[in-house]
Amino acid sequence: MHIEKNVFDNIFNTVMDIKGKLKDNLNARKDLTIICNRPELQIDERRPNVMPKAVYTLTKDQKRKVCEWVKCLRFPDGYASNLSRCVDMTELRLHGMKSHDCHIFMQKLIPVAFREMVPEHVWSALTEVSLMFQVLCSTTLDIKKVQELEDSVAVIMCNLEKVFPPAFFDSMEHLILHLPYEARVGGPVQYRWMYPFERFFLNELYKTYSPDDPLIDQLVTTDFVGWFKSREEQEVPVPEVNTNNQTYDLHDPDGLQLFVDLPSAMQHGAGTSRTDEDDGDEDDEDSFDDYEIDEESEEGDNNSD
Repeated sequence: MHIEKNVFDNIFNTVMDIKGKLKDNLNARKDLTIICNRPELQIDERRPNVMPKAVYTLTKDQKRKVCEWVKCLRFPDGYASNLSRCVDMTELRLHGMKSHDCHIFMQKLIPVAFREMVPEHVWSALTEVSLMFQVLCSTTLDIKKVQELEDSVAVIMCNLEKVFPPAFFDSMEHLILHLPYEARVGGPVQYRWMYPFERFFLNELYKTYSPDDPLIDQLVTTDFVGWFKSREEQEVPVPEVNTNNQTYDLHDPDGLQLFVDLPSAMQHGAGTSRTDEDDGDEDDEDSFDDYEIDEESEEGDNNSD
């Protein structure tokens, strides 16, 4: 989820030409003459402090249209937060977007927002990344599609490299190459990402602070890691569990195993208990051992005779 958010921030801030947050800066343009042949983006030696406009950045009028469009968006209840609160019409940018807001924008809105704003090859590259995350975050994974995506993810990244300068690609863009393999091995991402834990953390914060309190954003940024570590190290009292009229001690490795004191969204497994069939197998092994012992005793009797 954090890879998706960081990739979205890089793409959106670069396309929207947000000063101070975009990956396309003066030093990145100077590197073009050394790393690759992109004459349309290279800086003119006669004007060393002026960057030529890139095809992947929007004009001021286009940025205003995108911001107005986002401000008018409405989603079903519970699908996404109110993105209109993130729109800054003065600076023509979005701010204060949560991880889930970036998740929705990356997968659902980028292909629509930039459809008529950028050239076709730029839009195609952005749409491929958007659809890739949409496939990887599906509740049900098709193994064939994931394997195809694993083979084509390098091509998707190459298409991005044809559009954006080399400085755009940091460690987060590199990690995209490993996501299809991780999905194929680990399964659906819903059981591995941090949204349930962050939601549980926010619910605890709301017990002390109002949802509109400006300290919420600061606490989420600074206190979540410490809170998660303390919860991980916290010793939770383990009670006894009564199942099928039998009492199991959870400290017993042969007893019932459960996740204790976690919200329902975090419980990924259920307990298992010993059955009568298992007891029957143990009895069979004991009887087989007894049979071997009896056979040896019979051989000893024959030798003595």
